[in-house]
Amino acid sequence: MSLRGRGLKMVMKPFARIRSTQVAALGAAPGSVVVLGDGLAASGNWEEWFAGVPVRNFGIDALLIDELRSLLPHLGAPRAVVVLIGTSDLLGLGGSGEPRRAAERLARAVEAIQARVGTAPVVVVGVPPRHLVRAAVDRFNRRAADLVAARGAVFVDVTTAQTEQDASDGFLLSVGRWDAAVYASVAAAVRPFLPPAGLASVETRPGQEPR
Repeated sequence: MSLRGRGLKMVMKPFARIRSTQVAALGAAPGSVVVLGDGLAASGNWEEWFAGVPVRNFGIDALLIDELRSLLPHLGAPRAVVVLIGTSDLLGLGGSGEPRRAAERLARAVEAIQARVGTAPVVVVGVPPRHLVRAAVDRFNRRAADLVAARGAVFVDVTTAQTEQDASDGFLLSVGRWDAAVYASVAAAVRPFLPPAGLASVETRPGQEPR
């Protein structure tokens, strides 16, 4: 963990605690789409992006891949699980920020989620590009795509245009802030894999379109 990353993690810790205690207290209603992840997940207005679909937001700012496991007991019986995580790891907020190792941690987290939710689909969203870690993001996404698909989960890679401000302000100010274009790209990529109301899962295979 870098010194800058350690400092940011400490700043975010009280806010993460506020979110994590609410997740533990409320859990997820059966049949919900549960969004797990870091600041990208936490800041999304998923009820609006997935209009007509019951959604629970389990996003926590600066959450690390290995910290996902603490949320799994609260998943209940979801319709699907959407995972948006990896930015904090690549930025050096905890453990190794090396992309291959981070992708392997993500694969293990996917296995743990699958063991918890059974046949409900697990959709993993690749890390959107960020100015300071673009090369690391590319390597992470390529490796994560292979590992996630090998486990029977769905990996979607989103490519979004960065604003001039995003490209210039650095991660300390923008790590938890994403513009609407990013969320629109994520929602459009994920929506086809969400089961209709009343269904527990959809049939998907790595590299195939959802039915």
